[in-house]
Amino acid sequence: MNVRRKKDFICFERVHGKLVNILKGLELHMGIFSAAEQKRIVSYVASLQEMGRKGELKDRTFTAPKKWMRGKGRETIQFGCCYNYAVDRDGNPPGILPRGSVDPIPDLFKVIIRRLIKWHVLPPTCVPDSCIVNIYEEGDCIPPHIDSHDFLRPFCTVSFLSECNIVFGSNLKIVGPGEFDGSFTIPLPLGSVLVLNGNGADVAKHCVPAVPMRRISITFRKMDPSKRPFGYVPEPDLQDIQPLVYEVDKEMKSSGPTPNRHKRHRDTRGGRTDAMGYATRRDRFVGASHVTNVISGSDYPTTNLYLTEVYRVKEVIYAAIEDNDDFMREMARPMKVKFDKYWGECNLLMAITSVLDPMCKLHVVNICIPIIYKSEVEARENVEKVKQALEDLYNEYCALGLQEPVSNSELETTVNQSSLSSTIHLKVLNLDFLKS
Repeated sequence: MNVRRKKDFICFERVHGKLVNILKGLELHMGIFSAAEQKRIVSYVASLQEMGRKGELKDRTFTAPKKWMRGKGRETIQFGCCYNYAVDRDGNPPGILPRGSVDPIPDLFKVIIRRLIKWHVLPPTCVPDSCIVNIYEEGDCIPPHIDSHDFLRPFCTVSFLSECNIVFGSNLKIVGPGEFDGSFTIPLPLGSVLVLNGNGADVAKHCVPAVPMRRISITFRKMDPSKRPFGYVPEPDLQDIQPLVYEVDKEMKSSGPTPNRHKRHRDTRGGRTDAMGYATRRDRFVGASHVTNVISGSDYPTTNLYLTEVYRVKEVIYAAIEDNDDFMREMARPMKVKFDKYWGECNLLMAITSVLDPMCKLHVVNICIPIIYKSEVEARENVEKVKQALEDLYNEYCALGLQEPVSNSELETTVNQSSLSSTIHLKVLNLDFLKS
């Protein structure tokens, strides 16, 4: 199977007066389940749904509300705990019911959980102990919300049967029954696993607009230990699950820090051999690869593209430096040194040309510089330096326009002096944007 991971989702919104990447922490994993495995899971969910309709599941496991309007009334099946979405007929508030009667997690779903941990989709510190199956018919939806903190982060949702979109935004709007408007839409392919963590889980709300056809999703979450229902007993076969070790990691430990980089790295997961170890590491630098193609291609871009592309490179490198994978950190450190060396001397020019782009203006500086700098004070100072440099250049331009007409030879001398002055001026105001 071709396992892939995407984690460089970016969408900036102003939250509490600050520009924030509301999608930071999201990851989309694809290729985790084969077509045959997806078919088996869908068939099993159909049998659970039939059992629920016949009353063969515990009281709170299966719910099938009436469809009183478009988008309302999807059927759900909960295992491990019962989460109450609103005050119920017994007066229980929203949250995990302390005495809800639900069935334990089925064996097939435990197999899925073990794969998610072993394949590095979820961390071993957050092994799910509950799940909810959502069964959508055409037109069903999930309204804007942030998942309750009765559940720890990260958590994930797996998509089956049909593709659909999930919408994110700090301020999602309801357009109509089952229709919502937000800042960023992520398509969810068949069998994909969307992991929600960080800002993607706690700053941005998310929703699923009315689906065009039948769909099934399974959301796996770990309960906050203080919120677990009375009498909860941990599943013995979901304890002490550890991620599989990449063969390249074994090779590094046994033969030193310089493995054969031309060798295809392989590992065995769930009885099959695939390229997941290679793919996940490669995909972490996809953003940097794209920028390299833009900047170093045969058709060179105009300078106004540099700042927005270069800051993406730095963001990818810094993410790799903070990665849990020792291999990634060791790879990223020399990249950072080279990056600072090559790009540390031309930053004011990049900032000015980006501002002069009518599509960017000062917005691009206000977005990129706070990401490049960790310190809010330092970022603010450098934004002001860019503004001051632009003002100085404008004043110099105005001064040239007020001068009396001169001969061609005098004009050439004036222009050369002005160019030299501007060059010196730029060097004096040079910003070290990318060395923080």
